[in-house]
Amino acid sequence: MNILHVLNAADGGATSSAIGLVKASRREESGVNHFAVYPGIDSTQAITSAFHDSASIPMRWWAKNVRAGYLRRPIRWMLDVRRTRFDSLPRQELLRCIDKWKIDIVHTNTALNRDGAIVAKKLGIPHIWHIRESIGKAGTQQFYESNRSLAHYIADHSKYIVPVSNYTAKIFYDNDLAKKTIVVNNAIDVEEYRSEYNRLSGIELRKLLRIEPGESLVAMVAPFGSMVKRHDLFLNMAAELIKTKNNVKIAIFGAVPKAGTWLWRNSYDYYLGLVKQMSYLGLSDKILMPGHYPSTSIMNAINLLVHPCPQEGFGRIAIEAMAAGRPVVGPLEGGISEIVKDGETGYLVDMNNSNLAAEKIHSILADSSLYTKFSNAGLSKTNKLYSDKKLLQIMLEIYQNSTSSGLSAIAQ
Repeated sequence: MNILHVLNAADGGATSSAIGLVKASRREESGVNHFAVYPGIDSTQAITSAFHDSASIPMRWWAKNVRAGYLRRPIRWMLDVRRTRFDSLPRQELLRCIDKWKIDIVHTNTALNRDGAIVAKKLGIPHIWHIRESIGKAGTQQFYESNRSLAHYIADHSKYIVPVSNYTAKIFYDNDLAKKTIVVNNAIDVEEYRSEYNRLSGIELRKLLRIEPGESLVAMVAPFGSMVKRHDLFLNMAAELIKTKNNVKIAIFGAVPKAGTWLWRNSYDYYLGLVKQMSYLGLSDKILMPGHYPSTSIMNAINLLVHPCPQEGFGRIAIEAMAAGRPVVGPLEGGISEIVKDGETGYLVDMNNSNLAAEKIHSILADSSLYTKFSNAGLSKTNKLYSDKKLLQIMLEIYQNSTSSGLSAIAQ
């Protein structure tokens, strides 16, 4: 069986999750061949090493780019349409790749691109639409269509809809599409986060950051240009935490966006706003900004993860932390609230209440028995629910049922 994965980027969380599935497929010798197409110019080592073959295609996102602003949005839309020749170019390239690689199933790994869905329907090839983002009028990714039209469009172009959480599935449940919807959580190679090599890499990262013995490292992990991650909430919490706890260091791991031209600098403007906020809160010299590091190293370096985004589709970063035995503090809403068990693997709080969030973090770090309880529960939960081997088994069943007639019991 040959699967074509349509990716939303050459890197990022959604692509990492797709690559994780492919790695598990190879490790377990599933007999499935995986191929990939992605927008952009340059590939990454992760893509070329994971997939049997891959190709760059100039695909555009069909979501409304609300964060670009009213002035930038139409100009960027026109440039995208010109680049893709009104979407004809990526669809021609997809047809070529499907024929060249003898594809049996098209697996779109993002809600942001519909070219794979359209081409698969045209050819009569089964299509699986993996919804990794929160979509709709209240989601982080908004579209010009109404929620009902959007949900039914996705359903009409899919054999199965695969949201990564109940939170991302809600738009389909609300529009009578439960029978076609299968929630499948993201997963990771759990053992990778517990290897001796990565444990030592975490120790080395702490040394590099000058974290002294006895000091705790509380961190957020998200690129500084990703506005949906809500770094501002983390900074407000950090300002409260340093008032009550002296032996704590605070870090934000993530790349800083390039300035770019006016048309493309909304991410950089967001970053500049965070810099101003740090200055206003007196955090300019108190927040470590190490840049990007492998998540396996980060999770073995930190003591506690904070992920403040209330609209996270899933929250892969939380299961990475739990796999390394790190407690997580997150919001009451979104995909994170389905991963973190309040009072068991960490705490769920109203992240707008920075005082309460800081108090919860302080209580975990100050109580070694509570910390150990959360750590052990996180290790157990990732073993049980979030291993890539479990994900592979579910996706192989979906692939098999996609090539047969009708919907199987897996979607019931």
